[in-house]
Amino acid sequence: YGVLNVKPLGVVWGLYPRWGPHNTIMFDDLGRNFLMNPRAGLKIRPCRGMTIRENRERDVELQGLSRYLDLIHHEPDLSSL
Repeated sequence: YGVLNVKPLGVVWGLYPRWGPHNTIMFDDLGRNFLMNPRAGLKIRPCRGMTIRENRERDVELQGLSRYLDLIHHEPDLSSL
């Protein structure tokens, strides 16, 4: 079946009690990285070719992400979104 590299936020949450599913969102372009934390992940488009000026000028992913974070930053529990 193979081995998958994932991002286990539970390790961070175990080491730093201040952080948990209620206040953590992980952004990634690979959905499989959310396997261990499906409610804490937000899939975004990959960031490729940013060394080319035209690509940077057309990219709006981070602008949309910024607007989304502005909308949710007062939420007491991000895991319910």
